[in-house]
Amino acid sequence: MAKRLTDSNKWEDPWFMNLSIEHRMLWLYILDKCDHAGIWKVNKPLAEFVLKLKIDWNKFFQICSDRIVSLSAEKWFIPK
Repeated sequence: MAKRLTDSNKWEDPWFMNLSIEHRMLWLYILDKCDHAGIWKVNKPLAEFVLKLKIDWNKFFQICSDRIVSLSAEKWFIPK
């Protein structure tokens, strides 16, 4: 199990504050599940199952377009 240090200032970030609760939870999930290089192996069904949410993935990706780089259909890079 990987241990993570997170930026506690994210809570004051206007971008983060303006996310819906669903998108905020998904963003935190992706940050927790990405590897040490910032790569998340995209598993949409698992994310929805864990969060107990039905996600509009196109809308989420559009909102996060400046914070997520899609490397392929299976991998996203979180550069920050």
